[in-house]
Amino acid sequence: MASNDRVRSAAFFQSLRFPGLSRREVDRRRGLHGTNRLPGTAGRSFAAILQGQVTELPVVLVAAAAGLAILAGGVVEGLVALAIALANALASSFAENRAERMLDEVRTAVDLKARVRRGREIRDIGFDEFVPGDILDLQPGSRIPADARLIRADFLSVDEAALTGESIPVLKSAVAAADPNPPLSQRTNMVYRGTLVVEGAGRAVVVATAADTVLGRLQAFLGAVFPPEAAVAGDMRRLIRHFLGAGLGVGGVFGLYSLIRGHGILQVLRESLALVAGAIPSGLSTLSASAFAFGHQELRRRRVLVRRLRALGNLASTQIVCFDKTGTLTLNQMRVAGLCPAFERVDIAEEGAGFSAPASAEGDLDWLIRLGALCNEAFMLHEGAQSLEGSSTEKALIHLAEERGINTTRFRGEHPIVEIFHRSEHHPFMVTVHQWDAKQELTAVKGAPLEVLEQCSRLRRGGAILPLTDEARARIEAENFRMAGRGLRVLGLAFRWGRGGTEAGRYADGEGLVWSGLVGLSDPVRRGAREVVQALHRAGIRTAVLTGDQSLTAQYIGGRLGLSGGEPLRILDAADLRGAALTGLAGVVARTHVFTRLLPPRNFRLSSLIRVPA
Repeated sequence: MASNDRVRSAAFFQSLRFPGLSRREVDRRRGLHGTNRLPGTAGRSFAAILQGQVTELPVVLVAAAAGLAILAGGVVEGLVALAIALANALASSFAENRAERMLDEVRTAVDLKARVRRGREIRDIGFDEFVPGDILDLQPGSRIPADARLIRADFLSVDEAALTGESIPVLKSAVAAADPNPPLSQRTNMVYRGTLVVEGAGRAVVVATAADTVLGRLQAFLGAVFPPEAAVAGDMRRLIRHFLGAGLGVGGVFGLYSLIRGHGILQVLRESLALVAGAIPSGLSTLSASAFAFGHQELRRRRVLVRRLRALGNLASTQIVCFDKTGTLTLNQMRVAGLCPAFERVDIAEEGAGFSAPASAEGDLDWLIRLGALCNEAFMLHEGAQSLEGSSTEKALIHLAEERGINTTRFRGEHPIVEIFHRSEHHPFMVTVHQWDAKQELTAVKGAPLEVLEQCSRLRRGGAILPLTDEARARIEAENFRMAGRGLRVLGLAFRWGRGGTEAGRYADGEGLVWSGLVGLSDPVRRGAREVVQALHRAGIRTAVLTGDQSLTAQYIGGRLGLSGGEPLRILDAADLRGAALTGLAGVVARTHVFTRLLPPRNFRLSSLIRVPA
C-alpha cells in the first residue's frame, strides 16, 4: 500500500495516529455502529413459530370446515375438528422450536475471540466487541472478526474458502490494488470476517462490522430467503377449490329446492352449510400436517434439522440438487495426490492405500518427501499428526512424510531451520536454510514449479546429481501441465548444499539449484459423494455444483463425481455471467452441470434461477 493511500485510509478512522483506540472512543463508535453481531442469527420464538403454523393452509382449511360445521349445528364435530387442527399446529410448532433451540445452543457454544491493539496493548476480545477503526493483530490461526484493510502483511496467507470456495490460501499484501473494484477473490489487501490466517502475520484496520461486512450481507441475504410454498400445498389448494366449487353448487341447488318445498330459511341455511363443510377435505389437510411432523422426526433421526416444516413438502418433487464443492463434496483438506521425483510419475491411491515408485526412483522419492517436510513451517502442538498447525499445503506435506514412515519431529529437529525467506509477489517460492550437520548447510526451495525450475541447472535422478538437459526440462514441464490438468495444485522442490553470501545467492549463486521433483495436491472428494450423486441420477434428479474454484479444477471434480450423468459435462464460468441479466440465462443455466468462480450471493441467485423452467 502506498504511503499516501495508507494515510488516507487510516485518517478516516483516526486509528493509526494512536496505539489503538481508547475505551471512550470504542464506546463512542459502538454507539454509532452497534455491536459487531451478524444479522439474522437470532432464532424465532415459540410464539412466532406457532403464529406461522396456524396460518398454514392445512390448519386454515380445517378451521374453515370446523366453523361451517358449527354454524350448521354440528358443534361437537366442529370443535373436535378444530382441536385436531390446533393439536397438529402445536406438534409442528414444538418440532420447529426444538430445531431452533438446538441451533441456538450451537450459536452460544461458539465464543470466538481475536487479537486487537487498544490503549498501547494487545488483548483478546470477543467478536461482538470490535468496532470500525480497531487495529487487528493477525497471527497464524487467527479468525478474522470483521472486514479490514491491511496496513502491514508479513508473508500473510488467509484461507478464504468460507467466502470464495477456494481451497488454496490467498497470499495477502498491504499494497493498494490497481483495479479499484476487483472481485472478492482478488482483493489481496483486504481480510474478511469468517476467514482464517494460516501463515505469516500482519496488521489491519477494521473498515466494516456486523451487517456491513461481506459475511453480514450474505447472512442478510440468507435471512430473506424463505422456502417456497410446498408443492403438495398447491395441489391441495387446487383440489379444494374444485371440491369447494362443487360443494357450493350442490348446497345452492339443495337450498333452492328446500325453499321451494317450503322449508324454513334457518333450516335450509344450516343444511346447505353442512353440505359445503362436508365438501372440504379437512381430513386430507390434517393428514398432510401430520405427515410433515412425522417427516421432521425421521429426518431428525438421520441428524438433519428442519427449521420450517413447509420445506418438507417439496422433497418429493425435487428435480435438481445443487451442491457446494469445498467442504461438502470435498473434505476441504489438502492432500498429496501425485508425486514426480525428477520426472518419474508416481500416483497416489485415493483412499490412502499408499503408493509405490520404480525401484530406481525410491531414493529420489524419499528425498523429495523429506525436502517437503524440511521446507515447511507447519508445527505440532503435541505429538500426533492431528495436532498440526499451519497452512493446508504444508500440513499435507507433513502428513505424507509421516505416512512414509518418517518421524518428522525428530528429522526436522536434527536439521533445524537457521534462515527462512518466505514467498512473495516478487519471488513465488519459499527458501529455507538448514543446519545439516556440523560442517554443512542445506538450502531447500519450494514453490511455483516453472519458477523453481528456472533456478535449476542440475537434477537428482537415481541418487546422482546430473546436468539438467533441455530434454529433461521439457519432460518436467510436461509432467507439471499433466498434473495441473488433473485439477491439482502443483509445487516444485529443489535444493543445494551450502548457500551464497547474499539473499539472492541462497538459490542463484554458483551452479544454481538441483531439481528434486513435483508434488501435486488436491482437496479430495469426500467418501460416498459419488454414490450420492449416482443415487440422485437413478431417482431422476439432476445435479449441479456451484463453486469458487477455477474451471480446470471443477472439470476434474465434475468428471470424478459423474455430475453430468452420461451427458457432456457443461461448465459455466462467472466471467461469462459478468454484465449479463440472470433472467436471460435460464435456458443455459438449466443445462449447466458446474458453475465456477462464483461468490455466495450469485450462488443463491443462480440456484433460484435454476428453479425457473427453461
